Amino acid sequence: MADDLRYQDSLWPKTDAKEIVFTEIADNSSVLDLGCWTGRLGEKLKKEKGCYVAGVDIDKTALKIAAGRLDFVCAADLDFSKVLKKKIIRKFDYIVLTDVLEHLKNPEELLVTAKKFLTKDGLLIASVPNVANWSVRLPLLFGRFDYEETGILDKTHLRFFTQKTARKMFENSGYTIEKIKFSGTTIFPTLKAVQFIFFCRVK
Repeated sequence: MADDLRYQDSLWPKTDAKEIVFTEIADNSSVLDLGCWTGRLGEKLKKEKGCYVAGVDIDKTALKIAAGRLDFVCAADLDFSKVLKKKIIRKFDYIVLTDVLEHLKNPEELLVTAKKFLTKDGLLIASVPNVANWSVRLPLLFGRFDYEETGILDKTHLRFFTQKTARKMFENSGYTIEKIKFSGTTIFPTLKAVQFIFFCRVK
């Protein structure tokens, strides 16, 4: 089954956004992982932090694996996020979106819908790739903007974000940004960060 997956079903390096997300989630909390893939993050949260984790994904092959790792899973196209209202019947302390928003035609719609599933003091944590990273900027000077199998220019990405445009997306969707963290670096993040991780609460 794992051979049919587009991305590897494996743990991530310590510098990855998922590791940053993991460290920020409190023990024994409830988590809704939108775009959970095979449920690796949720599995780690359950085993090491005692969290309750529900996952949503469009890929049914990945979701079959996630079903054995998470407390609850359901299939849904996040570009039609309003269907989540029929499938998710509770609120969560955290909503996680790691490497998801850039794959959607209308990520703002999902962000607006997600507010309905957060508890009063709930936190939305979302990572997006940094299209202004030097590894994209430098080739662009020479006229190259080549899609790749994975990474910032993954060929399945539909939206591209800088820190400024991502910030605007969250704020326009009704969130207050509490902080931003960076994967890959802490020095000159707008130039060197691979991903921005936004921590947001509903306004």
